[in-house]
Amino acid sequence: MATNVVLISSDEQKFEIDIESTKLSELLIGLVDNSKPDQTIPTDVKSDMLKKIVEYLTHYKGVEPKNIPKPLPSSNLSDSIDEWEINFINGIELDNLYDLINGANYMGINSLVDLASAKIASLMKDKTVEEMRIMLNTECDLSEEELKKLEELKL
Repeated sequence: MATNVVLISSDEQKFEIDIESTKLSELLIGLVDNSKPDQTIPTDVKSDMLKKIVEYLTHYKGVEPKNIPKPLPSSNLSDSIDEWEINFINGIELDNLYDLINGANYMGINSLVDLASAKIASLMKDKTVEEMRIMLNTECDLSEEELKKLEELKL
């Protein structure tokens, strides 16, 4: 009976993970054959994010983490998640969180999608639209007229 599988990133990096840890991934549950030794499973996830995904899966060993409240009660994530999750998600740059969400979504790891989404939500909570634009490095594409209409709606 196999005990480990090797996940291959889209850029050909290999990551070994025990079968028990793959149980949080809907994709891997369907692909792992418990009786087949030396399994390799190609993924469509870049190596830097697959490494984080394997770290997450290995930490939980197939046990679903507690749910994150929606909406978040505050912008302080420690009000909603445990210390390991705080350290894990804070170790990922904002730009990479979107890649992590895409990779976790592709692999069907809903709890990791929720964790990364909660991190983004906590960064945006209680921010103005302008502050969010600066944080996300986006420009306003509304005309002056459209902006005036929006301001009128706020009154």
